[in-house]
Amino acid sequence: MKKIISILLLLVSFSILADIKLEDFFTPTEFKNMIISPDGKRVAAIQEGDARDKVTILDMEEMKTLSSFEFGENRRVGRLSWANNDFVTMNVSKSVGNLDRKGRFEGVYLAKYNGGTREYIMKGESGHGVGMGQLRNSLPEDPKNILITSFPGNGIKKYNIKSKRTKSFTLPKASMGFVSGGYFLDKNQKARGFTEFNNKGETNFHYLPSDQVEWKKFELPAKEYDVRIAPAGYTANQDEVYVFSNHENPVSGLYKMNLNTGQLKFIYRHEYVDLLGTISDLDDNLVGVTIMPDYPQTIWLNDKNPFAKTMMSLQASFPEQQVTLSSRTLDGEKMIIRVSGDMNPGDFYMFESKSSKLQYLASAKSIIKPEMLSEMKPISLKARDGLELHGYLTLPKGKEPKNLPLIVNPHGGPHGPRDFWSFNPEVQLLANRGYAVLQINFRGSGGYGQAFQETGYQKWGREMQDDVTDATLWAVEQGYADKDRLCIYGGSYGGYAALQGVVREPDLYKCAVGYVGVYDLEQFKTCGDGAGSKARTKVLADYVGTDREIHRQNSPAHNAEKIKADLFIAHGSDDVRVPMCQGNALKKGLEQAGKEFIWMVKDEGHGYQDLDNQKEFYGTMLSFFEKNIGK
Repeated sequence: MKKIISILLLLVSFSILADIKLEDFFTPTEFKNMIISPDGKRVAAIQEGDARDKVTILDMEEMKTLSSFEFGENRRVGRLSWANNDFVTMNVSKSVGNLDRKGRFEGVYLAKYNGGTREYIMKGESGHGVGMGQLRNSLPEDPKNILITSFPGNGIKKYNIKSKRTKSFTLPKASMGFVSGGYFLDKNQKARGFTEFNNKGETNFHYLPSDQVEWKKFELPAKEYDVRIAPAGYTANQDEVYVFSNHENPVSGLYKMNLNTGQLKFIYRHEYVDLLGTISDLDDNLVGVTIMPDYPQTIWLNDKNPFAKTMMSLQASFPEQQVTLSSRTLDGEKMIIRVSGDMNPGDFYMFESKSSKLQYLASAKSIIKPEMLSEMKPISLKARDGLELHGYLTLPKGKEPKNLPLIVNPHGGPHGPRDFWSFNPEVQLLANRGYAVLQINFRGSGGYGQAFQETGYQKWGREMQDDVTDATLWAVEQGYADKDRLCIYGGSYGGYAALQGVVREPDLYKCAVGYVGVYDLEQFKTCGDGAGSKARTKVLADYVGTDREIHRQNSPAHNAEKIKADLFIAHGSDDVRVPMCQGNALKKGLEQAGKEFIWMVKDEGHGYQDLDNQKEFYGTMLSFFEKNIGK
């Protein structure tokens, strides 16, 4: 019966898909996160605005608002935590666009639940978004104090909420660079391990045996790829901890480290994807790790652990969705979980362990109905040189999955980020309008091991671009896409890939959309985020090399005469990640080549945040696609 109902829903769904308004996909998230206080009496929530976030404190019993906090235009709250039953800490950053993954950390605020107090307890570092800090430990046995960490630097501090005084921990001085903030503290809040980096991007890990005062350095072997090690979680034995490391394999694995001997014991590694995150029980002991080779998965280290059993039960209650723990009370009797998926922006539930009661609280976007969205399916294929590539294909609901108009959507970054199975408003909008959407994690993407990422270094516009082309041709060969109705769209690096795609393959795509993209590699080191700094010069040398002629060969701005496809270019005049000079370089090149194009510039940063600007941008893009590859 369920299958029959599903078929009927499939048959009628397309008739209602077009009823989803464009702006519904991009309206601010009603609830980005919800966390419960240690005693379970209150909930703190992050609510999103067009250009600012608001933190709201709710009474759990009556679900009424007790207070709310805002921090000004373009200020976002990245991390929200309960310091104790009465106070919350909030990490505040200045946003420079909705595609910006860095932001600029401004500091940590402490506020009382009733709105009576709000204090600035940690200031962010100056510079290009490198400062960071957060609540490290709420110290439930010492409710007057909290531990906060800062990054970079030697920063673990004890902050007294009542006296407003800060006491710094005595920690080893970084020997070759800066401490990452990834400290291991034992049950007595004594630092026992930490990671540090140097300006070459290299990693060292230091540990302190329990009976010694001198720190020891864990020697990482030299490899043909960048070797890294980082704290992962605790065990019941305070002389043993878990770490993530790729010192034996480019794909990160989980190891147990003895802090007295420095010995590592291998625990788990996936075949081709890095470990994503960790899950810890009420005693802060690691019980599971998460991965996403295709769909989200949890690898349980101890499936007999009571908390692990609870989470497995909750995951079973929401098949084909992702269940993550948002927060829990100190005694573990109540927890807030977030349920999300490719067709679900996110729902929050309260779970009470004694009664096994599950209560719906709120949705991230209640205006979006999951049954009206399209399924995101994992794919894999071989690039022309045999390299295995993975990605996702979203097919419009209610349409026969063959000979569809296709939008190829390369992700930004490019080194570090990857596409995941999750709700993506852009993808769902395009699918809702009848387009198939292809997302491929080309070489150079993160998440598939350090060696896979480094295969993309200095391959911008060449092998990296060939991967996107090969994925496009795969979609045609498989029968999903109509070879005469192909367009390519991306933002940031994806904008570069979109324009470089129509430079290298002038007869493949009918149109391209470049959104806040990089278009001139030659001037990127002098016209980009952090231009001129030693760190950026080193990174760019790794990523795109230093040969000016190769830069020109692989820059859309210098090859505009090769483009045949229709173009739509959009940029932000206040973009600090990819400044306006990049958009202007492309504009100049197109004009010199006599190429017509649609040009849009808004008084925004790296990606439009204003809803009216988003409506205009996506509305123009939909009309552009309809003209080029619509019916």
